[in-house]
Amino acid sequence: MSISTTQMTPGGRIVIPEEICSELRLEAGTRFLVIAEDRQITLKTLMDSDKKEFINSLKHISERAKKAGLTESDISAAVQQVRSKGS
Repeated sequence: MSISTTQMTPGGRIVIPEEICSELRLEAGTRFLVIAEDRQITLKTLMDSDKKEFINSLKHISERAKKAGLTESDISAAVQQVRSKGS
């Protein structure tokens, strides 16, 4: 296990330290699932072999959203709001 620090740029980008990229064999274009929970951010690499884990993560997220009383329209509205800020 490696531990390192990094910093977010004004544009919202975070660089994964080189030693961690090397250890995990990450390359440019590697896709990640980003999970924010309890003031923590977790990155999980998405590879074809991880589809089952990804689906399970989505189920967990869906269950938490339902418990919080969120509806599909709430989530759609939030996504649209974020997308409109990015343009």
